Amino acid sequence: DHHLNGTSLQSPPRPGTLRLSWSEQFRHFVIWTLRERDFVCLEPWTAAGDALNTGHNLIPLAPGESLTTRFDIEWLAK
Repeated sequence: DHHLNGTSLQSPPRPGTLRLSWSEQFRHFVIWTLRERDFVCLEPWTAAGDALNTGHNLIPLAPGESLTTRFDIEWLAK
């Protein structure tokens, strides 16, 4: 569950808080890990899966145009 532009996560085995913030273009997040591995991967997405096929919520850019986004990860140790 997250807000429009940020959220915080906590993992009981590790004291502290992981604070995430992002630009408005990121509307979806994929969170995954591998069994018996000590990591979690957070992927910010601008559109849902299969958007390249459906065209839904894609951000079109004209030739030579650019788009700047941000995804910040901050660890706040206790």
